[in-house]
Amino acid sequence: MQTTRQQLIGLIKNGNIEPSNIPKALELTGVWPNQSSWAQFLNKLLVWLGSLAIAISVIFFIAFNWDDLGRFGKFVGVQALIVAAISIYFYYQKKPLGQKVLLTVASLFTGALLALFHQTYQTGADPWQLFFTWAALITPWVIASRFATLWFIQVFLINLTIFTYLYISNRFFGIIFGNDTSLLWVGFIVNAVILVAWEIAATRFEFLNTRWPVRLIAVASGSAITFLALLSIFDYREMTLLAPCIWIICMLCLFYLYRKIKPDLFMLTMACLSGIIVITTFVSVRVFDNFNEGILLLLAMLVIGMGSASAIWLRKVNKEFNYV
Repeated sequence: MQTTRQQLIGLIKNGNIEPSNIPKALELTGVWPNQSSWAQFLNKLLVWLGSLAIAISVIFFIAFNWDDLGRFGKFVGVQALIVAAISIYFYYQKKPLGQKVLLTVASLFTGALLALFHQTYQTGADPWQLFFTWAALITPWVIASRFATLWFIQVFLINLTIFTYLYISNRFFGIIFGNDTSLLWVGFIVNAVILVAWEIAATRFEFLNTRWPVRLIAVASGSAITFLALLSIFDYREMTLLAPCIWIICMLCLFYLYRKIKPDLFMLTMACLSGIIVITTFVSVRVFDNFNEGILLLLAMLVIGMGSASAIWLRKVNKEFNYV
């Protein structure tokens, strides 16, 4: 399905809009923001910044006055803020922005409450239990919010839960992948699964079509498999083929998915960057035995050539996607 921008570009190319009317068409369709659009943007920005500032200031206030506030004051203060946020949420039935902000703030206060409980009573719980409980408690709000940012916070908490758990107990994945690379493998697998699930869910739920969370998840998964491929190349004793093969498969899937099925220039750019890094590393480590001025010059030319070819190809793809 074409966006409004793409449809407008098609009309301009076909000559359906007079050149003199193009600026007006851009403004009416919202491609160029007008005064009202800027006012709405600033209003949303200030609401978010103000709400997050209040949430963070409460957390710092409790931390700064830790010795002066009693247990009752600390817990009642944070719990009262959570109850107030949820109560106001039901009041803003016709203001979706206000509801999203309130649920986000309530989720942050929930994490602060759990940290406060852990610090006050010295429960001895591991950090992964804190993050897991936090993610579990805010799950109903995440589902009810239909807000991509809260879903991304949930994904972030899931990552923290898994990594803090594996940092303490790395038995299962340590046996499979080795203790040195198990965290990277888990990071790749978990975020790759989340990425696929998010993209599939986005075809059904419109609010998940926000692209920045998906791109950050892809960066996390792509960075992990790229680094695993690099470690495999640098291993002089034995170059295992598992990581490079999976890296190649991932790159092919990325190019096919975000070139043919769901066009996304950012994802293609990330794949090109990963390819340049891995290929340059492979040539420098596995092809050349030692380095001198001539070899460094060849490597520089290789990087420039691949970078230029990627830029030319991405510009061509950009035109096909009808982005401006």
